[in-house]
Amino acid sequence: MKRLATLIWLALPTLSLAGDGIVGTKLGGGATFQTTPVSPVSGSAVVQLIVALGIVLLLVRYVLPQALNKVNRKLNTNVTGGIRIEESASFAGGNLYVVTAKSKTLLLSVTGTSVTFLADLTETQQPQPEVKTFQEMLEEAHGVEPVVVAETTTVKDQFAEALERLDRLDRFAQS
Repeated sequence: MKRLATLIWLALPTLSLAGDGIVGTKLGGGATFQTTPVSPVSGSAVVQLIVALGIVLLLVRYVLPQALNKVNRKLNTNVTGGIRIEESASFAGGNLYVVTAKSKTLLLSVTGTSVTFLADLTETQQPQPEVKTFQEMLEEAHGVEPVVVAETTTVKDQFAEALERLDRLDRFAQS
């Protein structure tokens, strides 16, 4: 605001020196000197300029923000809407978002210029096939009966099972 006022006060004296030609140049050819004094800008022109600038500043200060608020209200969704950001992570080129929308969970990549769909993370009700571990495949190939580890509740049982597995692994390595 202060810069605009400074610019106006610097521009006023130059307006008084401007001529009648195109782009404020003086008409006539060559270097001719006028013997009659140049009249400065009239007071009514300055008042009109100040009134016009005041109207523009009022429009920019008060009317424009209200108009932008009305437009933004139409663009924003409410908090209880159907779209939620579950998780987000940043990387060098942008952000990753896990978004839930209409009972679907989506993984999106958002950069400065684009949004890319990466994967549908919606939980499916289909049973996943059981994947065997490498140890189970080895035991199956060598004819060793696979060991089923039951869920234990004590640390002593877990320790005993771990020792048993180590013994079996040692016996398997020696054979």
